[in-house]
Amino acid sequence: MFDEKLLSELEIVAHRGAETASVSLTTLLNSHVSVTVNGVDWINVEDIPEIMEGAEEYCVALISRVLGDIEGNSILLFSAEDSVGLVDNLGSKAETVDEFGALEFSMLQETANITISSFMNSVTLHLGHGCIPNAPSYKYDMA
Repeated sequence: MFDEKLLSELEIVAHRGAETASVSLTTLLNSHVSVTVNGVDWINVEDIPEIMEGAEEYCVALISRVLGDIEGNSILLFSAEDSVGLVDNLGSKAETVDEFGALEFSMLQETANITISSFMNSVTLHLGHGCIPNAPSYKYDMA
C-alpha cells in the first residue's frame, strides 16, 4: 500500500515540520523549545494507547481536522504531567489537569493550533499541496 520512498519523504516533512513548530513555540513561550521526531512509521490508531505508555494512563489529546488537498486529522498528545508543565510555563497555577479551567484549555488549544499549523505549513511547502487545519478540540481521557 505505502512504499519506503513515501515513508522517507514523510520523515523529511516531519523533521521540517518539527523545526518550524520549534521556532513557533520558542517565540510563544519566550524560551527555547525543541520539538523532535523520533521516527516515522505507519501505525493503526488503535495502537496509540500502547505508544502513550499504556491504555490505563490519562493523556490530553488536541485534535484538529485538516482540510484541503490533503485531508485527515492531526492529533497532538501530551501526558497529564506534560500538559500541566506546559500550562505552568504559560502562567497557569493549576497543579493537576483536574484543576484546568477555560484558561488552561485555551492555552493548550492555542499551543496545538500553533504547532499543528506550523507543521502543516511545512507539509504544504514540501509537498506543494494545500492543507488547512481547523481549530483543535480538547479531550482528556485514558489513552
